[in-house]
Amino acid sequence: MPTKKKTPDQPAKTSKLSLDAFLTFVQNNFVILFVLILIFIGGFFFGSLWTENKVAKSGRIGTIAAPTAPTAPQAAPGGPTADQLKSVGDITDADHVIGNPKKAKVTLFEYSDLNCHFCQQFHVTMQAVVQKYGDDVAWVYRHHPILGSQTEAEAAECAAKLGGEQAFWGFVDTYFATVAGTPDASSREAMLGVAESLGVSKSEMSTCLDSGAMTAVVSAMSSGAQGIGISSTPSTVVVSSNGDVELINGAQPQAQVEAIIEKYL
Repeated sequence: MPTKKKTPDQPAKTSKLSLDAFLTFVQNNFVILFVLILIFIGGFFFGSLWTENKVAKSGRIGTIAAPTAPTAPQAAPGGPTADQLKSVGDITDADHVIGNPKKAKVTLFEYSDLNCHFCQQFHVTMQAVVQKYGDDVAWVYRHHPILGSQTEAEAAECAAKLGGEQAFWGFVDTYFATVAGTPDASSREAMLGVAESLGVSKSEMSTCLDSGAMTAVVSAMSSGAQGIGISSTPSTVVVSSNGDVELINGAQPQAQVEAIIEKYL
């Protein structure tokens, strides 16, 4: 019986869609594919530049408006107006003045608080200013005790009542220099001690404070400050001999205060 001839096993056919076929195709055509990719990226890039150039020439940059220059910050609302500052009032016998307002080219109406750290700093500036400008500047000191320093303000007024203007300025100068900002601030004994160092009777000072005789004086000054829109200390109203007004708000540096004064000299 004749035997059938055995045919050799045929190799399995590879699918055209198999991963191996794809990788083989990429490997065999890598250079061509790389060039095509470069052409695609280059075309996209140069196309974007062309579009941007056309838009720029048309004067339109998308839908976004061109940026404008920043404007200067506006002054915070709520401060005293010029008309309010002009109502600072005439100098009265209750005021405390260094210099001669009738001859001065500039009068500085300072609203201050003996319990205010910035007032303490600014006091030194004011001392330097009146010393530098002499008769050209007058300094009017008014109380505005908004930090619980009503008693200190009344003590300064008691010193003025018992020892005159020299005792008043001595009290304010000494209190700012040695007591304000220390653990003794607002201490009755410290206030009496300052007055006594100025030659004012300690017992008379104590009686004056207990009587409340200076309460109305201090309150009137503080009410006057509120009436012209002063809400913080130190606040200094600059009044020129021509009637111009300007506010120095806070404890500004001496150079800035001098720059303001010199505008009116």
